[in-house]
Amino acid sequence: MRPDANITDDWELLDDIFEERAAMYEYEGEYTRFVAEEMAAQRLGFDNKWELKQYVQKLKANQK
Repeated sequence: MRPDANITDDWELLDDIFEERAAMYEYEGEYTRFVAEEMAAQRLGFDNKWELKQYVQKLKANQK
């Protein structure tokens, strides 16, 4: 899956945004880490964390 059009193709920025949102859900929303990461990935247009991380890996591979 491709994320929403307004998400960058910069893998580092995308990963940073994901981690920041997950931390906010975990600490401010009091969700478990697993749930927080799934929610953060979904807010970025992915079905789950695994899909987001696969996309990040593809971006990394294309930069080489």
